[in-house]
Amino acid sequence: MESRRELYHDNSKKIETLTNGVQITGSEFISEGTILLEKSGAHHHRILSNDSGNDLAFFSKVQIQEQIQTLQLI
Repeated sequence: MESRRELYHDNSKKIETLTNGVQITGSEFISEGTILLEKSGAHHHRILSNDSGNDLAFFSKVQIQEQIQTLQLI
């Protein structure tokens, strides 16, 4: 059973669901709210934007290990 979905505007595909997420074609415009793109798992990476200011932040959880001591940057 196929459950793929597609959204068209003026006969042009804009959004398509995939087995591992969605694919967006063209530009995305968000007028308000928070946008959070996050990948979780062994490595944590985030891109965050919100309408409370002109903020665009990139986050990455990195762990550096030197012999016995550990430095963790979050």
